[in-house]
Amino acid sequence: MRTTNGEPVRVDPGRLSRVHEPRKVTAEWDSVCVNSKSVWDRLDTQDMAFGLRLEDGTFFHLTSFAENDLPPVPGEVSALGRFLVRHSVFANILARRRGREEVTFYCLLGRPHGTGWDRMLDQMFLPLGAAPLNWRRKIVVETVRATARHWLDRGVRNFAFLDIGCGGGFDGLDLKRILLALSNKGVSIPDHRIINVDVDEKWLGVNERLAQVLLPETHRRQLVRRHVSIFDYLKSDAVAGDLAGMDNLIVSCNGFADFYDDAALNELYAGIRGIAQRMPEESVLVLPIAMRNPIQGILSEMVGFGYTARKKSEISRRVSEMFHGFTIDRCEKHSQITFLVRKELR
Repeated sequence: MRTTNGEPVRVDPGRLSRVHEPRKVTAEWDSVCVNSKSVWDRLDTQDMAFGLRLEDGTFFHLTSFAENDLPPVPGEVSALGRFLVRHSVFANILARRRGREEVTFYCLLGRPHGTGWDRMLDQMFLPLGAAPLNWRRKIVVETVRATARHWLDRGVRNFAFLDIGCGGGFDGLDLKRILLALSNKGVSIPDHRIINVDVDEKWLGVNERLAQVLLPETHRRQLVRRHVSIFDYLKSDAVAGDLAGMDNLIVSCNGFADFYDDAALNELYAGIRGIAQRMPEESVLVLPIAMRNPIQGILSEMVGFGYTARKKSEISRRVSEMFHGFTIDRCEKHSQITFLVRKELR
């Protein structure tokens, strides 16, 4: 799974899993990914709202980004920031929904809104903000897909996918979409479980409604939703129950770790390490985080959007110490770094 300079994730199948009964699903898996739209690819807008464009053309409403439907502008936003909020849809979403799904959606779509000067500001600032988030999202999606594909190809008995801070749980739904298509092609699918953890009950509800639309009932049984903070979840008995019977684990931790202080980040990583170590076979952890960028820092201070990041040396040292004994690869681009951490069979 080593990547450098932001290149697509490559997973060495020889390093990933014990062979039980090889299925050789690579060709079928790739065909599904090429010939059908992912959940992320269905993202669209309509009447100042984000949603998914379903196969029949129906617009599945996710959340509104109309000004009246967004929370108030935080008090720390500067006068310059408030000017941008008034004249750029992207700045408005960024200030009012910092770190939330609406920011991700607007960046992924990359479509400036507004008219005249307002649209010009959107066109100016959107590429700057979108590139880092879109790159991180791509790395997470590719890593989850590549790991699951090679595990299936090499015949693992089972695996779990834990999506921390899942939001709408698109990554798990997309994984289920692929597994469903393979099953319809006659491919034997291993036991699996998708565990969605988030403090936002609204988005867990969105995940449930989406699952009802996208998946048959038999394929919804493997979806687990936990409305709880990740810290409480990792300390609870629910973890053991959710992972019972699973030998292999993928963990995605994208987006919210940027907002933690050092103590909270250490607690998070320690909790993830603990469950990874307890897995009987293999664990693959995807841990993206922002690095310090002087230009972004200056702009953030001027505007008051609260840019948060760490020095590359600091975060690299922290991950190396917290995951000592694991295999750690990394890739970086756009002042972002993604750690690909593995506990492998010896």
